[in-house]
Amino acid sequence: MKSGWMPPRVSMLRVPGQIAPFAVADVAASPLYAPFERFPASVSAEDRKRLADAGRKVLKDRIQPAFAAFQQFVSTGYLPACSDDIASSKLPAGRRYYELMVASMTTTDLTADQVHAIGLAEVARMRIEMNKVIASTGFKGSFAEFVQSIKSDPKFFHTSADDMLMHFRDIAKRADAALPALFAELPRLPYGIRPMEAYEGDNAEHYTPGALDGSRAGYFEANTNNLQRRAKYEMEALLLHEAVPGHHLQVSRARESTGLPQFRRSTWYVAYGEGWALYAEGLGDEMGMYRDPYSKFGQLSGEMWRACRLVVDTGLHALGW
Repeated sequence: MKSGWMPPRVSMLRVPGQIAPFAVADVAASPLYAPFERFPASVSAEDRKRLADAGRKVLKDRIQPAFAAFQQFVSTGYLPACSDDIASSKLPAGRRYYELMVASMTTTDLTADQVHAIGLAEVARMRIEMNKVIASTGFKGSFAEFVQSIKSDPKFFHTSADDMLMHFRDIAKRADAALPALFAELPRLPYGIRPMEAYEGDNAEHYTPGALDGSRAGYFEANTNNLQRRAKYEMEALLLHEAVPGHHLQVSRARESTGLPQFRRSTWYVAYGEGWALYAEGLGDEMGMYRDPYSKFGQLSGEMWRACRLVVDTGLHALGW
């Protein structure tokens, strides 16, 4: 705060609410207490009570007060000191910082202007592909009208979390069956599909890696918290990105490559990890996915989102937007 190296206020506004579940007065309602309510069957009733009592005491005496103080500080001290500007170029030495971030995230020597140009070209390419898909549905309105129509049509949304999870699992089994035709070696570690915790709210779907020693499976975490914000036509691309042949396949295959040093088996590079997962979405056509034009539009929408980020990020942080 003293140095002026503060994030934009707009990006921090939701943080106090994210801390709130851990600062609740009733410590038994804290997500951190949940493990004390789900003991393995092998733990005796006596040990369960002893451990639960100890957990409540630590949460009440130390953890909850710390989170409450942290939430208060973020709300009344940190947020007011955040920047009204969005651009990193407004920070001290911010232009050099952004150049460093571009190099780190892309693992290239591309300039912000070059990244921006790539983004513009990709946006134009994807728009042509999306228009083709819209035409294939027989829709006669504008692009914006098509997007609005599928966002507001109840048929494109699940009405129960269980139905959504079953749909994801159906996609997963179809994806699994297509892998041997594309990959000579597949990871031994399986993956599961489970709902995200309710306290995560509208957080994006994500992949949780398995244990490095193979003792715990990986998981695709599906957001079932707000069904009206999770469209069916996005699900195939999401599963391919987060599970197979995306993050789960890449991460697990790397971890099982025991001929490599451990740091190479577990290190994460955004350009490779997310680049691979985006490539994995593109393999859906070869895997027999996206037969429904709306699912294909969902896949292209996700790709468009990435292309737009290249344009917007460089525009805001380097080009004076």
